[in-house]
Amino acid sequence: MANGVHDRRRCAGTGILRGLLALAVAVAAPRALRAQENWSWVLPGKIYQNLDFSERAGIDRALAVFRRAEEAEKRNTPVNDLIPLYRGAAAEWRKFQLQYEQTASPAIAAYSLFMQGLSLQGARDRHAAIKAYTELLDYFLDERWISSAALYHIGLAHLQNGDERQGLKVYATLVEDPEHAKHPLAARALNRLAAARWREKKSGEAGDYWRRVMTAHFKAVARNDYNESRDLYVQSLAVTGQWRAYEELLFEGIHPEAVQKRADAVQGAVEWLRNRMYHFWPGWYYAVYFAEKEREAKRAAWRKELATWFDSYQVLFAEADRVWNHAVLAFRVWHEYRAEEGAKRVPAINKLLLGLKTDDAGKAKYGWEFAIILWECNMVDEARATINTLLRGLKIDDAHKARIARDFAMTLCTRQLFGEARAMLPFVKNAVDNLWLTFEIENRANQLPAAQLALEGLVASQDPAVSLAGKKRLAWFHKDRTRNYEKAVALYLDIAQPPGTLWDLQECYRRWGKKREAYTVLTELASIFPAEAARAVWVQGQYREQDGEKDKAIACYRRLLSQPEW
Repeated sequence: MANGVHDRRRCAGTGILRGLLALAVAVAAPRALRAQENWSWVLPGKIYQNLDFSERAGIDRALAVFRRAEEAEKRNTPVNDLIPLYRGAAAEWRKFQLQYEQTASPAIAAYSLFMQGLSLQGARDRHAAIKAYTELLDYFLDERWISSAALYHIGLAHLQNGDERQGLKVYATLVEDPEHAKHPLAARALNRLAAARWREKKSGEAGDYWRRVMTAHFKAVARNDYNESRDLYVQSLAVTGQWRAYEELLFEGIHPEAVQKRADAVQGAVEWLRNRMYHFWPGWYYAVYFAEKEREAKRAAWRKELATWFDSYQVLFAEADRVWNHAVLAFRVWHEYRAEEGAKRVPAINKLLLGLKTDDAGKAKYGWEFAIILWECNMVDEARATINTLLRGLKIDDAHKARIARDFAMTLCTRQLFGEARAMLPFVKNAVDNLWLTFEIENRANQLPAAQLALEGLVASQDPAVSLAGKKRLAWFHKDRTRNYEKAVALYLDIAQPPGTLWDLQECYRRWGKKREAYTVLTELASIFPAEAARAVWVQGQYREQDGEKDKAIACYRRLLSQPEW
């Protein structure tokens, strides 16, 4: 009786524990596995929860060893160090298989064989891995959840061995079998088959394989492979000029009257395709399908196709009230086809700019952005024409015009176009701002007398703040540009804003060759300004060392060490 009660309690406890374990497995499982978006080697929770304690312990031990090997591989551990880890995992799975050979369920027996194969594959023992996978297929074919994975990994092992023909043959077997073809890894096999056909210049067959992945089933159970197949298939349509088929996928799920969403889709597509043209298609498409001497002409022809296709959506962008977006992006696309084709569009865009349904401040913003695009395209004359359109044709206040003129002048200076930069000065009406801009341009142009004259004009200002700012800049100018240290020292003494000006003074004296004066200023800094003391003593030690006064340099360094509060 007692034994019977004990057995019943044990059974009840086991049932409760199994329920808790099932919940724990569901919570702990990787997100991708829980969402069934991608395949994983992790044992499904519904199988794990039906194991007894002994089986769980064996599975957990083997999984722990395998995970250590997998994590080491993710850390880019050298192959020679990985092999023993994976072989250890294979040994654990083999030990589990032998221990439960008579009692394990078909699912667990199949899983232990699969994990042996996966461990051996990780150890680069691929022939042994294929043998383990084949044994699984021979004895547990009906366990499709894992036998299909074994078939996929047989193909992968052949590919890893360099036998592409045999690997692709296995994949073809997988995807043509009605039962195996439902497995999430079938989507990956289809992707690999498509890639192989693409490399063989069989774009039609590649497209057929990609389309087979683009189903609701694979979208649910193999999201990454679904997305990859869709992306590559869409790119294959665009690069081969199949625009109608491309549009069907581009507008999938978007209502014909949703003009904003359709315009978003078209604009995003153009940006993405331009990116792919530069960063992916050279190796993926052009190097595969064309001889080197043909490639540039083919690329140019495609750019013209893209520009023509995008132009066909002018009405859509007009309906979405995004004519400007279309015009600017169309300019980019046509310019990438041929610079002269882009240039033809600039006058119309400048005219469009003045007629935009926004205030002049908004027009100025759009115009400035377009001028920068022109600048990036090395179209300096066109950029200047756009800026002139802004500054002469828009009713914006003088401060706004000055800001645009200054920004464009600085942009011109980066290209050494100083004459063009000076042409912006008349648009800066404020005398002080005009002098500052003059200094910036002439300083960058290395026209030091003109730059100095502008600064002296600022120093002469009746506004004390402007005069002081000009004086500080003029002192710097004489220190770092004209190297007229006498004038720089006089200005810094006049400004008298220690400790900053004292640092500038000691630098001027040092460069001027007046060592004693430099040491005096550094001593003053160390004595009067505690926050500057450590730096001042250190710099004086460096100077003494450079001047060959080693004893005095050591004294400075000892002083530093003796002042822990510094």
